[in-house]
Amino acid sequence: MLHGFVARVQGRLQESVDTLKIAVERASVGGATQLALTAEYELGHNYFLQCQWESAIPIIEKYLETTKSKNFRAYGAYKLGFCYWMTGKYDVIAPLYSKVEGWVRPNFSFDKFALRKAQEYSQKGKFSKFDEKWISASNFFEGKLFSSALEQVEASFVFICGDTDRGMTEGEVESEIIEADPSVADSQHVDNWTRYLYLKGAALRGLGRLPEATEYLERALGMLGRVSREVYVLPHALVELAEMEIERTLPNKTDLDEEEDDENKSTEAALPVSEAKDESSAEDKVARLQRALAMLKRAQSDFGTYDFDKQLGYRINKNNAKAKAGLKDLQEGEEGNK
Repeated sequence: MLHGFVARVQGRLQESVDTLKIAVERASVGGATQLALTAEYELGHNYFLQCQWESAIPIIEKYLETTKSKNFRAYGAYKLGFCYWMTGKYDVIAPLYSKVEGWVRPNFSFDKFALRKAQEYSQKGKFSKFDEKWISASNFFEGKLFSSALEQVEASFVFICGDTDRGMTEGEVESEIIEADPSVADSQHVDNWTRYLYLKGAALRGLGRLPEATEYLERALGMLGRVSREVYVLPHALVELAEMEIERTLPNKTDLDEEEDDENKSTEAALPVSEAKDESSAEDKVARLQRALAMLKRAQSDFGTYDFDKQLGYRINKNNAKAKAGLKDLQEGEEGNK
């Protein structure tokens, strides 16, 4: 099962699907019922990331009906409800979401996020057209399917300010949101705009369009103080920016395995790393790493109440260690050259 999880994180979704199917079969034959359920749930998550709603539904249903574990219940229910919405099974969503509060575990950010989303659905009685596109984009992004993620997040743009396309440009939407009196501005529009900026920037980074990615991520951070519910995108934007600074300064091969399937090679699975020789001075490199460390520290310390971590703590710690090691090497190199 671990192999399947790692393959997914590295963007090799089909390999992950195949591996998890084997894990389910072996655990079932061996009588490890809960392990089989967990492996099957992870398989369902792969289908969810590929927006294969009909394939994900029976797997998540089975897990929620059968599991004896407290793991994944709340967030699994949130995902299942969205799958129901995308397949027109509207009547079963509210009864499902009414159970989420009882499944929330203290101090688990994903559970708190699931409860918030279930409550928002209960209040509105629907997922918006923006949600349909943006959540699909977020799924593709997590699956390292960056082209599909960008396509869907760009499709979400026209619904930032409601379910009707108003024919506005990015600049017009931004001006309307930024110039509005915060006391009367529609907070949902503000949150949608911030999510749009973050995810578009992150997807552009995945495709190697780094100057554009930087622009969108920094614009997302510019919404600090205005975004109200979807605060989690701000520390994520900071980590994306920090990782770009680190990768620019300490270029190396991606963490992904060299052998990737054809579907996910290059622009999909691996975050691109520049092959160009970095002609920056040691002083410039030190400054970039210091900026990266400052952004990571801010991501860790300034957003203590956000409710969706997407393994953010792991990414922060990993990049902190990498930046500090690079900084030490650069500083020692400067000392040796004196």
